[in-house]
Amino acid sequence: MISAKIIHWGAVAAGLGYPTANLDVDEKDFSIESGVYAAYATLRGVRYEAVLVVQDQPRKVELHLFDYSGDSLYGSMLSIEPMERVSDILVFTNRQDLVAKINTDISLVREVFSKTNRSLWLRFSQDY
Repeated sequence: MISAKIIHWGAVAAGLGYPTANLDVDEKDFSIESGVYAAYATLRGVRYEAVLVVQDQPRKVELHLFDYSGDSLYGSMLSIEPMERVSDILVFTNRQDLVAKINTDISLVREVFSKTNRSLWLRFSQDY
């Protein structure tokens, strides 16, 4: 798990309808390879399921928090717990293909959490 401060960085994803929290991370402290991941994110004591995007060239780490609706996050601290890598980072020349990839990644991440939550429920129900 790593904690980092949320910073402003372009707001490209927000312009596509997918607001993200961009993190100020030091590469040596966050050595996860480039890709898209299912992750847990803890913000102000609340744990969220999230899409974690790690890019190289330049190094950029951002999260799209599921079910977050609140005020600006800039300056807040966020803790990240990566769970599972779901896809590669790809470069697109048009908005339509990029949005389709984002939607696919969100679906893949939701599947990871669905399986994780089902597994936890099965373990819990077997104990009682």
